[in-house]
Amino acid sequence: MTAWTELAKESLAAPDAWEGLVGFLERTCELQARDRAFTELACHSHLDAGAEVNGLIERLVERAQREGVLRADVGPTDLAFFVMANSRVAEADPGQWRRHFHLMLDALRATRPQEA
Repeated sequence: MTAWTELAKESLAAPDAWEGLVGFLERTCELQARDRAFTELACHSHLDAGAEVNGLIERLVERAQREGVLRADVGPTDLAFFVMANSRVAEADPGQWRRHFHLMLDALRATRPQEA
């Protein structure tokens, strides 16, 4: 939990909100691909409102939304489900989780005005 909290802090300090959020999610998914116990922790952390990491995740979400790069309707629980879904991909086919990760990122990203 300490390492995950530090990862969230590092991600929050990234100069770009989207890169910070993506870095946090990708490194979280890397950890879970290697460690099933971590998967349980990451997937169910949103249930423990007192965990420091939850506050950091909320700040990552708020920052990305403020900068207009994350959909306004995405919340920390959605990210928990994102991580949970990706863990199932890693279990089913360890070589495919990164591809699935990038597909899911497309669903989180806010549509930019020039793309609309």
